[in-house]
Amino acid sequence: MEMDNRKTEWLRISEKYFDATITPQEEKALAAFLSTEESNSPEFNEIKAVMGYFATARAANRREQEIKRKIRRRRIASWSSAAAVITIAAGIGFSYIGADKEEKELITQATETSRNKYIAYINGETCTDEETVLKQMHEAMAMIGNTTRDYAVEEQLAAMFNAANN
Repeated sequence: MEMDNRKTEWLRISEKYFDATITPQEEKALAAFLSTEESNSPEFNEIKAVMGYFATARAANRREQEIKRKIRRRRIASWSSAAAVITIAAGIGFSYIGADKEEKELITQATETSRNKYIAYINGETCTDEETVLKQMHEAMAMIGNTTRDYAVEEQLAAMFNAANN
């Protein structure tokens, strides 16, 4: 008799499931009951089929949603990677262009400031007098240019360094 009362109770809960008035706790309990041997009677076949169908549909929907999330993440990662590459390439390009302009400006400034200026270092001091610098340059060039056998490399070097000390 108690077994019939339990069956009747589960059939009543099954009717609530079909009427969509079942609570989430009752639905979980019904699903747990339907997985027992006690529910192996023909009265529960219909509820097993319907609940099994919806459980399968929910599982398929979860898999589909997970696949969509993974695709979305991959797209975001792809776009983020592409944006990072473009940003890095643009940064390198702009810095290269900027460095090229700065280099040109420095060369132009150095050319303009050094034009018609003479600088020599004599005895550790800077000399900017045009005549003195040119004289020292000509003497050094004359000593280097003299390649006779009696004027060896050692003598040329000595003459260069002694001229700088004069």
